[in-house]
Amino acid sequence: MNLDPGIKPLFLIPALTGFVFILASYIQLKFPPKKINWYYGYRTKSSMSSQEVWDFAQKYSSRVMLFSGVILIVIGVIALPFPVINPLPEVIISVFIVIASVIALYFLTEQEIKNRFPK
Repeated sequence: MNLDPGIKPLFLIPALTGFVFILASYIQLKFPPKKINWYYGYRTKSSMSSQEVWDFAQKYSSRVMLFSGVILIVIGVIALPFPVINPLPEVIISVFIVIASVIALYFLTEQEIKNRFPK
């Protein structure tokens, strides 16, 4: 991988993804989907089981996404002063961190839905 040595993947990838997470969570908090749909919002089988669960899942997942976005930006800022020796491992680590944050968002939201709305 031939990247410019000035590009710091361990800063750039988490920080940009964190910014997108914060922007998406703000939009979802400000303009939540009113009705259950397949196009916009936190869409899983459990979140779409009723309107009450849907409304809760939208707010809760937005808050978790906001928190995740802040954490991703902090990770990027912490990595900023370190020199880039080989960008490929940094890209792999960054992608792993982003995927882990998406997985955490899913599991935290699903667990909270199960806790609040037991069947």
